[in-house]
Amino acid sequence: MSDASRIYGYALSRHLVDAIDYTAPAALYAGLFLSDPGYTSLGGVEVSGGSYERQLLTDNMLYVTLGTSPPVSRSNNVVIDFGVATADWGDVGWIALIGHLTDSTPYFGRTALDDSADITSGQQALFPIQALDMNWA
Repeated sequence: MSDASRIYGYALSRHLVDAIDYTAPAALYAGLFLSDPGYTSLGGVEVSGGSYERQLLTDNMLYVTLGTSPPVSRSNNVVIDFGVATADWGDVGWIALIGHLTDSTPYFGRTALDDSADITSGQQALFPIQALDMNWA
């Protein structure tokens, strides 16, 4: 199954098939979630409080791996650093890509972490290169 959201897939297919204009968001952010953000719309429980903030991803932070057939994979090529938690964030198990710093739309997709991490006060939440690996099939 693709990690891309249904909303993103629909918008992209309308652009490709129906020639409907699609405007990419001005920025793309990574957000941490305690539960599955979902496939159809941004749901789940996002980390909040304790100095948490979504992290800006720039073009040079993601790279595409194209195979001879789907899926197409996007991974981070730099460390994504969410900083040090000043309160307990909880058991983080998901990362989502969102096109806004604070809003829930546009929502592009999510991926489960290989191992969830219980982030407590004083811990730094950072993800090494290729920790964010999303399949866009």
